[in-house]
Amino acid sequence: MLRTLTLALLLATSSAALADNPEALPDLAEARAMQAEAKALRDLAESEFRATEPGCYERFLVNRCLDQARALRLERIRAARALEIEARRIELAHNRAQAEAESRAEGVTRTDTAIPTPTAIPEIPVDDAAAHIRAQREAQARDAEALRQQQLQQQDAQRAADRARAEEAAARRAERAERDRERYDERIRERYGDVR
Repeated sequence: MLRTLTLALLLATSSAALADNPEALPDLAEARAMQAEAKALRDLAESEFRATEPGCYERFLVNRCLDQARALRLERIRAARALEIEARRIELAHNRAQAEAESRAEGVTRTDTAIPTPTAIPEIPVDDAAAHIRAQREAQARDAEALRQQQLQQQDAQRAADRARAEEAAARRAERAERDRERYDERIRERYGDVR
C-alpha cells in the first residue's frame, strides 16, 4: 500500500514537472525502466496470487481469503498500469521533442500541431450506364413485387374457393343426415306405431 502511494506521488510530480518545464524531459531509459518495473509488478501480482490461491481453499473463510488475494493482485496491477501510462507519456513527450528539434534543424517550424481535417469528398458524376442499370433493377424489383402480389391473390382466391366447396359439402352432409334421421324416424313409427 505504501509503495502504491509512493508510486502515485512520483507519477504526479513527474507529470507536473513535464507540463511546467518541457526542457526537463526524462530520457527513454527512464521510460524503459518504468516499463520493466511495471512488467515485474504484473508478474509479481500474478505469481503471488497463484501461490496464495491454493492456500485459501484450506482455510475456513475461503471467499474472504480469495477476495483479499484478488484485491492485492488488483492493487499491484493498477500500480503497474500507472507506471506503464507514465512511461508512455514520457516516450510521447520525448518523441515530440525530438520531432520538434528535427524540424527546427531543417528550418521548418510547425505552427499547427492539430490533426488535419480531411478534405471533402468530390461529387462523382452519375454515369448513364449505371443509371440505366439502376432503372432496370428497379423495374425488375417492381415486376417481381407485382408477380408476388398476384400469386398471393391467386392463393387467397384458391383458399376461398376451397373453403366454399368445403362448406357446401358440409351442408350436403348435414342435409343428408337430416333426411336419414327423418327416414329412420318414419320406419320406427311404421313398425311400432306412434309411441308417444
